[in-house]
Amino acid sequence: MSTYELVRNRAALFDFSGEGRFFISGADAMDAINAIIAADLETIPELKALNTILLDEDGALVAILWVLHDENGIWVLCDEDRREEVGRRLNDSILARDAQIRDETESTSCYAIIGALAQEITMAVAGDDIIGIPYLGFEPNAETDTLLCRLGYTGEFDYRFIAPRERASELQTRIMAAGAEYGIEPGDPKELPRLMIEMRSLSQRHHIPEGTDPIQAGLHWMIDFRKEEFPGHDAVHARKTDPGRKALILLLDTENPPPSQTPVLIENQEVGRCAYLVWSPTVGKTVSLAYIDADLAWVGVVFDVAGRDAHAVSAPLFITKTVSAAQ
Repeated sequence: MSTYELVRNRAALFDFSGEGRFFISGADAMDAINAIIAADLETIPELKALNTILLDEDGALVAILWVLHDENGIWVLCDEDRREEVGRRLNDSILARDAQIRDETESTSCYAIIGALAQEITMAVAGDDIIGIPYLGFEPNAETDTLLCRLGYTGEFDYRFIAPRERASELQTRIMAAGAEYGIEPGDPKELPRLMIEMRSLSQRHHIPEGTDPIQAGLHWMIDFRKEEFPGHDAVHARKTDPGRKALILLLDTENPPPSQTPVLIENQEVGRCAYLVWSPTVGKTVSLAYIDADLAWVGVVFDVAGRDAHAVSAPLFITKTVSAAQ
């Protein structure tokens, strides 16, 4: 079974150990992180995760982050290719503050169970009490001696175990054994961008061109616009009224996606570009994330992409099995 089918119908195990993991502690840890992120960490209670962003002074996206605040300190998680830059900014921010930073990427591992049956498998691994962890919640798990987080971008259950690196093999074996009756298999991370775009969740590497700002990408919800100061503050506020282009989901009736950077046309005039295109087995169409001139970037508009009608639609594109089961 493909990784896509596993996630949408059963569950897959992903190894996210290569992603950046930093732990910041000390009396000024919150101030150090709050100084560089676009959201306000002070509004988030302990044992809740915050999904936010780092920006440069021009308002362009630098990194998408998960920030996890507990009584001992704060975890900051980021994509593997953003680890160096995120670490540099965190280190700069703790200067002259009572805060310490540890890069825990090499000393820890991270495994994620993602899919419609991920909750059942996680209960088998970590105990029935995990059913009480809400989305964006996390807690130490005594059964596995890990930090267990419920995060995710695919619309399905997503439970992540952070553990010492020397226990990685043991943890992986335990998860695969507990999940065998549910049909769990190792997942291919290359399928995640397809699963994400169906929910209108964005992978920075695959969906967001370099230099794009969060207003253009539709990530304004990751910003606290009431916050008085953060890198890129003035630029991103200015972009609210003049974004230039905005990201839009388009559907094309073809099983053969055109290449990325295919122009988006109206009346033979280019009004945007497709940043990402992929076939969706569930929708039965090609899904594109396109960046369109802002005054035309509206749901319901029909564009021309590679000679085919491309219908602008809202997302998520369907109700997942995880969501259906909860209703």
